[in-house]
Amino acid sequence: MAKYLKYVTFGILGILLLSLPSTLPVIKSFCPYSIFNTDWNGCSKFAKMIHDRGEVVPLISPYDSYNIKNGVLFIISPDIHYSSKDVEKIKTFLENGGTVIIADDFGYGNDILEGLNISPKISKRRAEDLFYYKNYSLIETYRIEDFDGKITFNIPSYISSNNGEIRTSSISKKILMKKVKYANGKVVIISDPDVFINAMETYNKNFWDVFLNNLDGYVYYIDEVHHSKFSPYDIGVVYVQSNLSNNTKFIIFSLIVIGIFIINNIDFSRIIKFKRKTSLEKIAEENNIDINELNRVISKIKEGKNYNDLR
Repeated sequence: MAKYLKYVTFGILGILLLSLPSTLPVIKSFCPYSIFNTDWNGCSKFAKMIHDRGEVVPLISPYDSYNIKNGVLFIISPDIHYSSKDVEKIKTFLENGGTVIIADDFGYGNDILEGLNISPKISKRRAEDLFYYKNYSLIETYRIEDFDGKITFNIPSYISSNNGEIRTSSISKKILMKKVKYANGKVVIISDPDVFINAMETYNKNFWDVFLNNLDGYVYYIDEVHHSKFSPYDIGVVYVQSNLSNNTKFIIFSLIVIGIFIINNIDFSRIIKFKRKTSLEKIAEENNIDINELNRVISKIKEGKNYNDLR
């Protein structure tokens, strides 16, 4: 009875181990506008939508450490200055046909525009309009190219240009988004990074979808290195619960018990002996020796007999 109880115990332990939740390490950040930030001011939901369309490559170290090829580069609310090397890397990216999205209001997005000699700039002054949603901080615009919906901006700046793809009402006439061709690529300037944060998903999810569909690229680079509060060492843990059905648990339990029973009851010594016997028969056959005589000699050797005793 104790023998069979051992098999049942192993089976139960196996099921418990399979049912326990497992942990997976993930990068977690509380940095505003980071794709690793799942709070209201992060861009994790937008990043997930990007991931559904292609490969997401976060840039968490200087640009020189990456081989940035053709694709789409997202720069969302940078608060660290761009060096001349950074701008040169972006310039090469554009010359190779890449697309650069600069979503910024009061940060350092203009470093890139100035370095590329692009005349429209982000004004770093607040855009105001008579038409807003709930309060004057949330500006709505319906004047959008290739999109019949609306976009909600949260305390945006505006672009110093006379024309653009997205603007406020005809009263204030502020440009909120503008596309600029550059070499073989293009730069898209959006004067409000909040358009892409998690808190604005309710308002702008449809725009995200249309905007991404109009981008030409499969690899999407996300600039994290120009976020001063971002740290790649903020590691979190996500728990993955195993959901095994009762039928699956019973099958696994039965297989574990049967497997342990078979292994425990196999006489490995007989298998080894059989292999040894087969080997002796082969030796006897190859050397024209009587197998019974060969076994007799081996037995005598095991008993410690000398040469004369073997004869």
